[in-house]
Formats: sequence, C-alpha cells, structure tokens
Amino acid sequence: MLDLGTSPVLLTTSMGSTSRSPSLADDRWHRLDIMWGNERAEMVVDTCNGGEGCHVGAALAAGVGGLKVMAPLQVGGMAHAPPRHLDHGWPAPIASSAFHGCIRNLRVNGEVRNSTTITGKTKKMNLKRQ
Repeated sequence: MLDLGTSPVLLTTSMGSTSRSPSLADDRWHRLDIMWGNERAEMVVDTCNGGEGCHVGAALAAGVGGLKVMAPLQVGGMAHAPPRHLDHGWPAPIASSAFHGCIRNLRVNGEVRNSTTITGKTKKMNLKRQ
C-alpha cells in the first residue's frame, strides 16, 4: 500500500514492513519513483539528490511475486469508503485523509498517463478534496 494521504509518504507491505520518505509537504514539486520487484518494493524520492531517507524499501511476503493489479489505479484518494485492512492482510488501515497537491507526469509501466484523459483537465491534476 502506498499512502500519499500523509507526509511523509508511507510504503507498507503485507508483511508489515513500513518505510517512510522525508516529508514532502513543503510546497515544492517532488519526483516519486516506485519500483515493485519479486522480493521488495522500493521508493525513491527526488532521485536521491541529497537528503536522508530518499531511498526506502520494504520486503514482500514470499510467493507474492511482481505487482498484479486488476483494479483501477486510484491516485490522491479513494472513490469509495476505505476497505477494512484486516480483510486484505494489511497491517494498518488506509489513511482517512486524501492527498492534497498537484501531480504531473504520472507514469505507469514507463508510459505517461495523460491527465486530460484521466480528469478532463489539462497538464496538472489538482487532487485537492473539495
């Protein structure tokens, strides 16, 4: 689970491993890279250009393998009430607060997702809760 609703950003796996980035609530643009392998999930903040904790990782449960997602990608909040974390084997519930900020250049598998087709808006996706 990647929780953008808090700062620092939290990366949590089903094994209970939690890693946190430095605070990103500083009114600046940040680059956040998520890599999901067979044994670890890793997160790099601002390509590790200075600063502590810019590269964090968490172990995945044995046999989990690569990331397999059959549901829509929800960025910045959830379109429905959060699921019960225990029903999914998550160690903690999802944060109740949504991400407040702007996102640009969202890439999935290296492919840029056009914000116009996602939100009907241009260039930047402002995900602030109304």
